[in-house]
Amino acid sequence: MQQTATSSDCMKVYHYITQNVFSGAFQPGYKLIEKNIAEACSVSRTPVRLAIERVVSEGLAFRAPNCSATVRQLSVEDIVGLLSIRAVNEGLAARLAAQRATPEQREQLQALGEQMQQAAACGEMTVYRKLAGDVHITIAGNDYLRDLIAKIYSITHRYHMSVMSQPGRMDRSCEEHMQIIRFVVDGCSREAEQAMNAHIMSIVLFFQDKSNLAGLRAISTLNWD
Repeated sequence: MQQTATSSDCMKVYHYITQNVFSGAFQPGYKLIEKNIAEACSVSRTPVRLAIERVVSEGLAFRAPNCSATVRQLSVEDIVGLLSIRAVNEGLAARLAAQRATPEQREQLQALGEQMQQAAACGEMTVYRKLAGDVHITIAGNDYLRDLIAKIYSITHRYHMSVMSQPGRMDRSCEEHMQIIRFVVDGCSREAEQAMNAHIMSIVLFFQDKSNLAGLRAISTLNWD
C-alpha cells in the first residue's frame, strides 16, 4: 500500500515539475528544492527525490555534486544536436513505417492527419502540438525509437512552442506532416524518409538563424555564442 502511494505521489510530483518547466514557470537555472516542492505538492520528500532523479535522467535538469538539481540551460548547439539526432532516427522510422505499417496503423495516421488539419484551421495550437507528437510517436513504431523521440521532445518542448507561435508556422507544419503521412500510408519509403528528415531539419535551420531571437521568450534565454 505504501509503495503504491509513493508511486502515485512520485508521478504527481513529476508532472508538477515538468509542467512548470514546459510552461516557463521554472526557467533555466531554477533550483529544484526538495522541501519547497514537497510543500507545493503536499507529499513527503521521498517521492520528490525520486521525481527529481527522473527529471535529471531525462535531461530536463542536471545535478552538480552536493547541490540541488537545476533546470537545464540549453544552448543552440544543444538543440541543434538533439534535433539532428531526431532527423536521422525519425527519417529511418518513417521509411520503416512506410514498409511495415499495418492497415490499422495507416488508418490511425490518416485519422490523426485529419484531426491536425482541423486543429490548425481553428488555430488550436495546444491540440495541434499534441496531435503532431502523436503522429511522430505512431510512426516511430519501435519501442526504443519511441522512448528516444519522447525523451528529446521533453527536453526541447518549450522551444518547439516558441517556433510554433510564429506566424504561418502551424500551417506550414501541418502541410509537412500531411506529406509525411501520405508517403507512409502510400508505402513510399524513400520519400517518407526524406520528408521526415526535411521537416525536422527545417526546425534546425530556424534555430541556426540568429534573427529569430527577437520576440521569442523561450529562445531569448539561449546561449547563442
